[in-house]
Parts: sequence; C-alpha cells; structure tokens
Amino acid sequence: MQDLGKYQDAVTQRLHVLLDTQHSTLCRRIDQLFLALLPVEALAIIGAALVFAPARFAGAANALTILCAAAAAAVLASVAVIVWTPGSVLSRHVTAAIQMVIASVLILITGGIIASHFLVFVSLAVLAMYRERRVLLTAAAVLAVDLLIRRLFFPDTALT
Repeated sequence: MQDLGKYQDAVTQRLHVLLDTQHSTLCRRIDQLFLALLPVEALAIIGAALVFAPARFAGAANALTILCAAAAAAVLASVAVIVWTPGSVLSRHVTAAIQMVIASVLILITGGIIASHFLVFVSLAVLAMYRERRVLLTAAAVLAVDLLIRRLFFPDTALT
C-alpha cells in the first residue's frame, strides 16, 4: 500500500476550494430566487393592505401608508444589495432580515390572523437553503425583536 500522507494536504486544499466554489454558486442561485420573489411579496403586501386594512386601519390611513412604504423600502434595499453583491455574506443576512420584516408587516396588516404567520415558517425554510446557521440566526433575531415590539405595541397581532 502506498503512503498517501504527502498528498493529503493537497487533496484537502482542493476539496475546500471545490466546496467554497459550490457554496458560492448555490448562494448566487438562491439570491436570484429572492430577486424574483421579493417584488411578488411586495405586491402581496399591497394586496393584503387593500383587503384587510380598511377595517383594521379605519381612521389611521397614515399608519397603513407607513407600513406599506416600509415594506417597499425594505424590498428595494434587499434587491439593491442582491444586485450589487450577489452571493455575498451581506446579501444573505440582509435578505434574511428583510424576509422577517416583510412577514412582520404582513402580520400587522392582517391583524395577526394565523395564516399570515405561515410566511415566517416558509421564509425560514427558504432561507435554510443557504445552508448557513448564521443566516437563520439573523432571521431568528429579527423575529425576536419583532415579537417583542408587537407584544408591547400591537398585542392583538402577537400569538400567545
């Protein structure tokens, strides 16, 4: 049997290069998915605002306008980061945070109906395609802050 010890470092180094290349390609593909998905989510927020908001925000049209504008600004920020730095660590974390912000805005607009909370779970599942724990931790941190804010200021939208 031949001694492979002298080749082990070269094989390990090549393996790391291949894995990094594959992960970079995967992240760019997922960023492209979010590039297509984010405008659809923004339109869904506007649709939900038209359907659910008249009863929920009666007399507070400015609050609804601010929520929709915040969602649109968040989508634009995420799209800009994805376009300028596709596949980067920054684009993954910004996308994770914005996905949770979009879910939060939808929950606020719909008054916390249980169906709107499913966007959180679907977003986490799609974010898991990045195969990075830190991305999910970013999303979880944004969710924790969101839940705290909603429990304090909008208790009717927070699940108990």
